[in-house]
Amino acid sequence: MSENYGFQCGAGKADITPPLGTKLYGYAPARPAESVGDPIATTAIKVVSNEESALLITCDIASLNPEFAVRARKLAGDAAGVKPENVIINVTHTHSAPNCSLKSGWGEVEIEYIENILFPGIVKASKEAAETCRPALMGIGETDSNVNMNRRELTEEGEIILGQNP
Repeated sequence: MSENYGFQCGAGKADITPPLGTKLYGYAPARPAESVGDPIATTAIKVVSNEESALLITCDIASLNPEFAVRARKLAGDAAGVKPENVIINVTHTHSAPNCSLKSGWGEVEIEYIENILFPGIVKASKEAAETCRPALMGIGETDSNVNMNRRELTEEGEIILGQNP
């Protein structure tokens, strides 16, 4: 691309799949991972417009405690050259990841996973996003996405049941 539109974008990704045996969040009692159907990941996108930059991060985990999020934003920002206040972290709410949230009743928080897999994955993806920044154009679009299933189904009678509501 020869023209500079004042906008740059880069992306990075890292595997954050927990090892087998790790207790998964959202199961009472916490159930250990017995296999890997699909790996889970963290993805980072760095956007730069003029002199301002931001980092958008998504993690395939169920939730992230605010204290951990503050630390993750600092680590990611340092890795990508972005102010921590310009780092946004989103989680996908999967139950195929360990407890990272300090919520009671769902097993102990997996500090070892957070320190040794999640945080390093966030740093790796953020650094890669910064290193791959290139001049880019931005646009918008619209589509249907059937990647999620809501378990709350509204019946024809108006009752909400545990079912499948795509």
